[in-house]
Amino acid sequence: MRLDLDEVVRLRPNDWSSLDVVLLECSATDFVARCEARVRPGFVVTLEVPNIGPRAAQVRWCRPGKFAATFWEPIDLARAGFRSIRPEAMLARLLKERAAADAAGQHDRELQLRLQIRDLLPVRRIAR
Repeated sequence: MRLDLDEVVRLRPNDWSSLDVVLLECSATDFVARCEARVRPGFVVTLEVPNIGPRAAQVRWCRPGKFAATFWEPIDLARAGFRSIRPEAMLARLLKERAAADAAGQHDRELQLRLQIRDLLPVRRIAR
């Protein structure tokens, strides 16, 4: 199960500092976060998971302002108490990301976001 989130949590990108990041997605095994810290694939970070505590994760990929990491050990999502955002809020976030990708000329990313947006729209097919 993967949750779409908009949760501020604490991240330690190294042993001597920490900062707030926004969790965008989270599953028992990995997460995607928005953050201004410079992390690189392969880096080990520590995420402060609510109601669970610090959990180490290894960065898989990063883009400007966003990265994904895999937890070393799975977490219990139910225990963390995350609340998934409403579909309308998720749609608004994806529309903003798509506009930014389009403006930056990131055609593959823009197409990927367009498909995610299509899947969120409340459209029904009419039977003929």
